[in-house]
Amino acid sequence: MIPLQERQVQSILIVDDSTSNLVLMYKILASQGYQVELADNSEFALLQVTKAIPDLIVLKLKMPTLDGSNVISYLRKEPRLAHIPILLLGDNSCLDPEEMKYLEENSVIYQPFDIDILLISINSLLKSQNDQEKNHHQQQVENVTLFQETITLLDLKEDDPLHQEQQELEAIQNDYSAAMFWQELSTRGYEVVDCSLNNLLEEEKL
Repeated sequence: MIPLQERQVQSILIVDDSTSNLVLMYKILASQGYQVELADNSEFALLQVTKAIPDLIVLKLKMPTLDGSNVISYLRKEPRLAHIPILLLGDNSCLDPEEMKYLEENSVIYQPFDIDILLISINSLLKSQNDQEKNHHQQQVENVTLFQETITLLDLKEDDPLHQEQQELEAIQNDYSAAMFWQELSTRGYEVVDCSLNNLLEEEKL
């Protein structure tokens, strides 16, 4: 078995109607240090996701009543949940065009799966997600710095009202999250035109 790289404890939700598969994957992933939650049907999985957002979902595509494609459709339409990486469990049976679409848009391994392939796939998805979050955070920091530099270049006098507003905004930026900083800018009448900043404000409202 290939050891995973050092990481913080991350949570994985496994969704499969097969009890034997749930038990097997639980043992494998728990032994690797993951926090593992189980769901034996899609309805229960969606209930769990809305209560506690996992870092990754391992999802069987073909299940009775509500199958994996329905779960994906729901998650991708919810802004709070759309970012969750999904590893699909497929099989070699005939798939209709709609199911093929989900296989093409998401990472997939086929049953019966190799344990090393399962771990490599999970590690790759989590690493990719972490990299995206780091890049997003770095963009926030750069945008805040750019704003501060732009205001500083005005060389305002201390009795200028904008100088006092600059100091207030700098205090907010130092004491609170970037999202709250940009929310304050919007409240004060500044137009936030960067798309990533607008997305950040929307995430903060959720």
